[in-house]
Amino acid sequence: MKSTHSQAAQQIKSELKAAFPTVKFSVKSDSFAGGDAVRIRYEDGPTTKQVDEIVGKFQSGSFNSQEDLYEYDNRKEDLPQVKYVQVARDKSEAKKAEVMEMIGITTETENEWFADFRCYGSELVWRKFSTIDFTA
Repeated sequence: MKSTHSQAAQQIKSELKAAFPTVKFSVKSDSFAGGDAVRIRYEDGPTTKQVDEIVGKFQSGSFNSQEDLYEYDNRKEDLPQVKYVQVARDKSEAKKAEVMEMIGITTETENEWFADFRCYGSELVWRKFSTIDFTA
């Protein structure tokens, strides 16, 4: 019988593939002394908010740092759940260049932006990138 975390990863991968068929997702599950997790990584594609809307139901709760405890506040008896679901979206160089062009940073001025604004230009690119759905 498969572990709960591997069942969750399998179902997450299936749902992401159905929602975003052109995007390649890496979905890995892990168990450790404090619980279990599913880690999702992909390049470009949908926003992390769009992915979170699909995978959030697979996380059984959240960590309350004020009281230093994990609260099981999202239990779903009909789903395999894990303690943590982590989503990481990488940006390809092509999409980074596309976003830089959108906000007016050229490859010639990129070094100036990043040096003059102490990586403010890089933050601008990341903020803009995080709002764009590249699957549309």
